[in-house]
Amino acid sequence: MNRRFYYIGLAILIASIPFHQPLLVVIGLLVLVIIGTTDIWSTYCLRQLSYQRQFSEQRVLFGEQITLSLAVENAKLLPLPWLEIEDTVPRALTMTGQHTRVSIVGETAVLENLFSTRWYERVTRRYTLQCNARGVHKFGPTRLRSGDV
Repeated sequence: MNRRFYYIGLAILIASIPFHQPLLVVIGLLVLVIIGTTDIWSTYCLRQLSYQRQFSEQRVLFGEQITLSLAVENAKLLPLPWLEIEDTVPRALTMTGQHTRVSIVGETAVLENLFSTRWYERVTRRYTLQCNARGVHKFGPTRLRSGDV
């Protein structure tokens, strides 16, 4: 789809030459710059991006609360106006103060976060987990999506 817009921008630029229309030159250049910027963002937005999930304790007793820290680090010059992260968490662990979307598959819920990071920025969010079930609980997988505005 983007290739077609590159051709349209070039066609507008070429058409502006015989007609001596500076407005067509500006429009053609704008089309090329906008499509080029979109391509750069879609290619590089998730590169040099790290996501980390960390718990305040490794072992917890039934009924105790722990802190879950989610950190996103954008280690590049390209800022991310929006970064959507969907992290799969066990439904047996209740998150206080945070809405989780219930997943259709099994005993999991999906924690949805929307981040915005500047260049070379690290953003951390903390949540409190209430441990309502015994056993080993599996977190993940995590899905990250981003793009231009």
